[in-house]
Formats: sequence, structure tokens, C-alpha cells
Amino acid sequence: MPQQREITGKSCLFAADSHAAKETGYGPEPEADSKLVTQVGELSTMATATISRDTMINRARTWLTANNGSPVPYSMERTWKDGYRQDCSGFVSMALGLGRPGLNTVGLADSRSGATTRLSSVSQLKKGDLLIDYRTDDGDFRHVVIFEKWANASHNAYWGYEQRNRYGTTHRQLSYRIGSDNYDPFRPVNLGDGGGGGQLPSPGVSWPILQSGSRGADVRSAQQLLAAQGYTVGTDGIFGPNTRSAVIQFQKSRSLSADGIIGPNTWRALLGTR
Repeated sequence: MPQQREITGKSCLFAADSHAAKETGYGPEPEADSKLVTQVGELSTMATATISRDTMINRARTWLTANNGSPVPYSMERTWKDGYRQDCSGFVSMALGLGRPGLNTVGLADSRSGATTRLSSVSQLKKGDLLIDYRTDDGDFRHVVIFEKWANASHNAYWGYEQRNRYGTTHRQLSYRIGSDNYDPFRPVNLGDGGGGGQLPSPGVSWPILQSGSRGADVRSAQQLLAAQGYTVGTDGIFGPNTRSAVIQFQKSRSLSADGIIGPNTWRALLGTR
């Protein structure tokens, strides 16, 4: 039986092995001049505030269950409730908080965009960095993956997040795209290793209680997670009336006590761990 291997691109296509015929019926992601793509020249107006690596990963994780408990479906032609395109590069743009509807893979890798810098080796990869195949002229085979962590000491497999055809948002262990698969490592410029966007609490850690009047990085992180779920809320780090309204709506959608206060149960629901 041939080894299962993805030949993923803008449309995240699949084949049984590297010699199998390309699947059809799945559209590629839009080209750079499409109205569905944030233009490189527009980056001066993009949301590029520094966020922590944990915040980025947790934003990516929200799409695993944002579709009424299921992954956000793949589409190059539609945007999700949060305004981001539902393909691989739109997903990454969402996780990074870049301008809606999102860059395409070429834009993410383009040094002129200021969104990423290229790493010299995959050995430099850290949580939240990207692996991008952007150089092919065939739009069906461009793709981008969010690196989470190495799966073994040999560094020949890793855990990653991606948006792919038929499956939508996926979190899984990957062994391809390392070495000869034409994927290059990139580091998003707005990832703050010092936690500029605020580190989200992990299970077992004391959960900050957020309510009307709260301010700071924790509020901003919660707002980013709410926005990723499709709620209309700013990400200014101020817990005002709009944030409280969004929290209440979210709590109702998860059958939580709708008190407008973000406590442990609401945090767990926002992070997808409840």
C-alpha cells in the first residue's frame, strides 16, 4: 500500500503518493490581485500589533471548533464570520491578526509585505513559525502550515495547524515538508517572544477573572479569541460594553452562565479545552 502523503497547495490537495495524479474539483487560493486577498501594498493599514506565540496558537485552535463544534470548512471563495478567507493562508492571517481577508501564501513569504522573515534553517523553528511552499507557479500546490512543536528528538516530524481541503482546520503530526519538499521556514514579525500580546492561561494555571472595567493584555487576548470566533469586538485591551455583550453571546452559545464575566469555564471554552 503506498505511503499516504499530501501534495498540498493553495487548495490543500491530496494524493496517495508523490506520483499520484492531482485531485480535481478543489479551487486554488486566490492570486495576489484578487479582491479576496489583502494586498501587499495595504500592509500599512494591517493589524500588526505584537502578539505572543501562545496567543497565535490559541487563535489558530479556535477554528478547530468554530463551526458549531466542528472545524471551519475550507474555501478560497468565502470568508468566515471573523472576516478571514477560509483557505490555508487566510487561516494563518487570522491566527496572526493580519488584515482581513488575509494575505495569500506568496504575500506571506514576500519580504515587501513585512509579515515574515525567512529563517536560514528549519532547526530554528519555534512555536508559531511558518512553513511555506510559495515558489511554484502552479497555484494548486502552494500551501502554508503553522509549526507548533517537534514531535521527536530527530526533528523529522512535527505538530502543526493547517487549513486543507475536505477537512478544513486540522491539528496533527506531520512528517512531510521537511527537507526536500520545497517548504521554507519563516518567522512572523509580530510574534513577541516576550509576550507582547499577553500569554493566555494554560490549564492548571490561575485564571484571571475579567469583567467590565478590566484592562490589559489578558483582556486583549480574550478579545482576540472572541474575534476569531466571529464576534464583533475590538482588541484594545479594554473590557467595555461591546466586549461584555460578545462574552454574553459566546457564553449562551456554549450553555454557560451568561453573566458577561470571563472566569475559568469561559476561558476553557474560548481556548477549546472545555
